[in-house]
Amino acid sequence: MSLALIFSLLVGAGLGLIVVAICYSRVLHRRAFLQAVIARFSGRPATDGDAPSPDQVTLRRDGPPSWWRHLLPGKWDDLNMAAFTAEMRRIALVLTLTITTLVMILFNALLDINILIGAVTGLLLSAIIWYFWMKMRSTRRLLRIEEGVPEALDMIVRSLRVGLPVSSALHAVGQELIGPLAEEFGETSRRISYGQEPVSALREMADRCRNQSLRFLAAAVALQSSTGGNLAEVLERLCAIARGRQQLQRKVRSITAEAKWSGRFLSFFPIGATVMLLAINPDYFAEISDKPFFIPMLCVVAGLLFMNMMFMRWLVKIE
Repeated sequence: MSLALIFSLLVGAGLGLIVVAICYSRVLHRRAFLQAVIARFSGRPATDGDAPSPDQVTLRRDGPPSWWRHLLPGKWDDLNMAAFTAEMRRIALVLTLTITTLVMILFNALLDINILIGAVTGLLLSAIIWYFWMKMRSTRRLLRIEEGVPEALDMIVRSLRVGLPVSSALHAVGQELIGPLAEEFGETSRRISYGQEPVSALREMADRCRNQSLRFLAAAVALQSSTGGNLAEVLERLCAIARGRQQLQRKVRSITAEAKWSGRFLSFFPIGATVMLLAINPDYFAEISDKPFFIPMLCVVAGLLFMNMMFMRWLVKIE
């Protein structure tokens, strides 16, 4: 048995174990989420034996080191730090090592390229994939927050009408809701309990979540604290506006869904067609590959394809 075959078997076994570990981690995460849902509707706390009790609070949020936060996509503040948990860091590290190893093997075995060049290429490819993956997770987290805002406002209105103060209403939202918005309200409630002004804490939460309804919530609380008034009635109207905005956004998504998928198809069809041609006939470009205009032609085609992707994205993007 050759050394290359042994090495390939070891790499395949390692990748299989990595996939099993990731699947097991996702199963545990899903089980914890279901336990939280059951606990919410049964009225008991969703804490395990090793989890902190409801009286214990966390003084810092888990996330990446501050010195490389600026490298992460978007506005990577406390909101995105909460999304980038220890589990996500382990998965990102595993994916980086996996992609780097595969690229090194392919470059060295098939293309006879130096292992060092393969390692650098694998690291760059891992960084690009990881960047867009985390950007997608951040966007998904913001959408989940936006979907939960009307329910949170409803709960705040009910809490205010039974006589609870604003800080207690925020704490109730953080305890009763599930998802990233509950985490943000819980973080805001803890900051208020540590001595921060409620208006300032709400404005910071609105900036983290990048949600207009939460900014209106902070403005309403600021006006009520300075001039007085019926805050519950104002927030009830704000909740109705937030629900109407969500309905409009969903209608816009349904109208532009066909155009978005058409744009994606037109953008990625040339790449897929080229890959299929090379797979069927590897010598398809052999007659012109040694010509001096071949590389500039590829650069022009790649530039036009990139411009097409950006233009199609601009056409179907509606604010």
